[in-house]
Amino acid sequence: MNNNGLYIIKKYNLLSDENPSSLIVDTLNILSQLARISKNYYDNIHVIDIYPELKKLIVHKEPSVRAKVCNFIGNICRHSGNFYENLLKNDLIAACIDCCKDSDKATRKFACFAVGNAGFHNGTLYEYLRPVVPLLVDLLKDPEVILSKRN
Repeated sequence: MNNNGLYIIKKYNLLSDENPSSLIVDTLNILSQLARISKNYYDNIHVIDIYPELKKLIVHKEPSVRAKVCNFIGNICRHSGNFYENLLKNDLIAACIDCCKDSDKATRKFACFAVGNAGFHNGTLYEYLRPVVPLLVDLLKDPEVILSKRN
C-alpha cells in the first residue's frame, strides 16, 4: 500500500459521479494510460478499489464519461485476465455489454474494445460474454461503423 500515488484518486474522490465530467475523464485517462503501458501497474490500480465508482460512471449522463470507463476497462484487460473476476463481481461486464447498445458512437466503440479484451486471455468470462455476440454482429452492419472503417 505504500508508494502507491494512485491513492490520491480515492482520497480526493476524483471519480465521484458528482465531479465535473472533465475531471472524471482526465482521471480515467491517467488510469487508462498506466494500464495500457504495462501490467506492472495492475496491482496499484486494483488496490485503490474503484470498482463501485466505475459501476456508477459507466451509466453516467455524459457520453464522454461512459466511453472513458469502457476504454479503461478494455485497458485493464489488455495484458492479462487479472481483473476479470472483479469486473464480473461488480457487474461491469454486463454494463459493458449494455454499452455496446449505447446511443453514443465512442461509447459503443470502447465497449466493444472492452468486451473483446475481456474474452481474450482465458475463458473465464465466455459464458457472461455470450449475450454480446449478436450485438457485435449487428454493430458490424452499423452504417456509422462502416463509414468510420472507410475513413
